[in-house]
Amino acid sequence: MKRLICILLLLSLTLSLCSCGEAKQKETPQGESLSADIPLTEESAAPEEITVVDGTEDHTPMGWNEELTSTNGEVKIIIRDDAFDGIPEALPVIAVQPKLVTSDMVRQAAAAIFGDAPLYEYGWQLSREEIGKRIAAWEVGVTPEAIREACGEDLTEEQYEQVRSTRQAILDYYREAWAHAPEDITPKECDYLFRPSEYWQEQSHDYSIEYPTYTDSAPFGVDVELSARGQRDGIDYIFKSHNVERAGFWDHSISMWVDEIAGTPQVDTYEATGHLSGTPATDEELRQAEQDAAELLREMGLGEWRFEAKAQEMYNVDGTLAHLYCIVMDGWRIREIPIRPVVVTTWAGPANGGWNECCSITCANDGTLFYLNLRGLMDEGVSKETTLISLDQAMSVARETMSAWTMNDRIRYIFDTDVPMGLTRDITRVSVGCYRMPTGDFSYELVPVLCFHGEESVDGVPDYSEYFRDKEADFLLIDLRDGSVIDKRTNGS
Repeated sequence: MKRLICILLLLSLTLSLCSCGEAKQKETPQGESLSADIPLTEESAAPEEITVVDGTEDHTPMGWNEELTSTNGEVKIIIRDDAFDGIPEALPVIAVQPKLVTSDMVRQAAAAIFGDAPLYEYGWQLSREEIGKRIAAWEVGVTPEAIREACGEDLTEEQYEQVRSTRQAILDYYREAWAHAPEDITPKECDYLFRPSEYWQEQSHDYSIEYPTYTDSAPFGVDVELSARGQRDGIDYIFKSHNVERAGFWDHSISMWVDEIAGTPQVDTYEATGHLSGTPATDEELRQAEQDAAELLREMGLGEWRFEAKAQEMYNVDGTLAHLYCIVMDGWRIREIPIRPVVVTTWAGPANGGWNECCSITCANDGTLFYLNLRGLMDEGVSKETTLISLDQAMSVARETMSAWTMNDRIRYIFDTDVPMGLTRDITRVSVGCYRMPTGDFSYELVPVLCFHGEESVDGVPDYSEYFRDKEADFLLIDLRDGSVIDKRTNGS
C-alpha cells in the first residue's frame, strides 16, 4: 500500500488556496518619530549613568540605565535594567551534546505526570465506520461544485486542479485504508516504544504493514515518536515524545497538553476544565507554581530546573482579551554556570542546530496543568574555567555595536504598505548567561555571554503583535571570553 506521507502538506495547500480573506489587523496609536539628536559615542553615554557599588554579597545591583541613538539616527536604544550586576571574573565553559529521549525516560516522565493511571496509544486508530464517514465526506468534497463553493468561483484552472488532485489523493487514501481497518477499535495500552512518525498520523498510517519500534536509538534522519492519551485529575491529556537527528537539525522532546476538539479555541478548551481564573495569579501563586514545576521535573528524572512564572490574560479567537487568566512559565536547567541560559528568540540557527534546552509550562492559578513542552535536552561533558573580559570592555563593545544598528536590523514584521519612521529597542534585561556554540557535528559548548534582551517597536507602524509575535528578542550577545559579537544567524541557536 502506498503511504501518503505528504498528505498533510498537500492539505495545508488546499486550506491556503481556500482562504477567503486577509488577517484582521488591530490598529494601535502610531509611535513617535525617532529623534536622532543623541549620537552614539563614548561621550554621549555618560559613565555616571551607571552606578557602580561596593562588590559585596549584600549590595544593591549596579544597574544599567542609558539612552542611545544609532549613528544614522534610525534606531533609538533604551537600556533600563536596575538588576544588572556586572560581570564575574571567571565562569566555566561546558561541553554538551544532544540527549536522546529513551523509553525508560518517557516511562518515568509519564509516571511523574499521571501517577498510576494507564496511558493508551493515541493518533491513527480509526474503525471502518469512521473511515466510511470520511470517504463519504471527501466524495462530496472532490466534486467541482464543492470545490468552487469552498474556494471561490474565481479559481484559475491550475488552482482548481491543485485543489481537486489534493482532495482526490485524500479520498484515495481513505478508500484503501478502509480495506485494512478493523471493524471496531479497542484502546491499546501504551507500550512506551517509539515508532516512525507516520505510524501515529491518521492520514499517513499504513494499515497493511508492521512498523519498526525503538527504545533507545533510531536510524539517523528518521523521525520517531511516542503518542499516548491519559488522565490527570479527571482531565484528558495528550502525551508525546519525539526524537530525530538529521543533517542540519535535531530534536529530543517530551510534551503534554489538554486534549481538545480540533478547531476549538485554546481559551475555550482551558475554560472547559473549570480551572481558569477571572483574576491574575497572586505572587504567592506564582512562586508556588515555580516550585511545583521544579519538583515535577525532578520527579521526571531530569535534574534540577529553575522556573520564572508570570500571570497572563488569555485571548479570544478574535483577538480580544478574554478576562480569564493562567500562569505561564519558562524553565532552564541548573548547571555549573549559575545563571540563566540565553534563549535565542529570533533568527534561524545554522547547520547542526536544534531547539534550545528549555521547558515551557502553562497552568491554572490553582496549579492545574494545561501544557508542558520540554525540548532540546542535552548531556553534559567536560567543563573548564575561563577568565572573562572586564565590564568596561563589554560596555565599549556594546555601544560600538549598537551604533551600527539600522532599520534593516529589525525583527518586527511590517507590511509592504507600512511606512516606518524609525526603530526603538527597549532593552529591559542585561544579563550574563550561557549560549550554545557549535563545536562540531551535534556537539556544542555553553559559553558565557552578556545578553541584551528586550522588545522593539517600529515607529509609525501599527502594532501587529497580536498576530505576529516577533517583537521580543535577544538583540545583542557578546562572547565574554574575548569580547566578540555573536551573530546568531551563523553561530548557532
